[in-house]
Amino acid sequence: MAYHNGSMYRLSARVVHVLCDADRAALRFGRRAALFCPPDCGDCCRTGQPEASPLSLLPLALHALDSGLAEAWLEQTDHDPQTPCMFYDEQNARHCRVYPYRPLLCRLFGFAGRLDKNGTPEFRPCHRLSHTKTPPHPRPPLYSAWHLRLQSLYPPLGEIMPLHTALRHALLWVLLHHALEPPRRPRGSRAA
Repeated sequence: MAYHNGSMYRLSARVVHVLCDADRAALRFGRRAALFCPPDCGDCCRTGQPEASPLSLLPLALHALDSGLAEAWLEQTDHDPQTPCMFYDEQNARHCRVYPYRPLLCRLFGFAGRLDKNGTPEFRPCHRLSHTKTPPHPRPPLYSAWHLRLQSLYPPLGEIMPLHTALRHALLWVLLHHALEPPRRPRGSRAA
């Protein structure tokens, strides 16, 4: 399916909807389980090697295009894909320069679970919360379920990969489709 700017933005809006729903699910779980990120932490961004899908980074890639940052960020993604997040900012209260556009992993990390070998949901806290025992009643949001919901919006961009690689794919996809957009006719002109 060929995408033009309008449909890229519609797809991005659908992605944002899923990301916001995931945010709410993580917040609900955190409140019910009395879990909170330690103040001024940022370990997950600074020391980890986050992974994401290009689709979960589509809103960020479109933001980069709209802000004139796409080419500069594309150059930054050309480095080692296994490095910590390039948007980590120690001075920022949330430690993220692009917090509103963060991908699914960043929204669920530390507040999600996975299915164990018996298919039972199991909480997977970050190492800073690993000492925390969650009460048995709150069921954590499952990362795999949220990823599948997101991936179903546009499977070609749904593969999980290192964050910088995923951002590179998202930026290239956005730049390509933006370049392929047919020129707009001035208002009132007729097609030949």
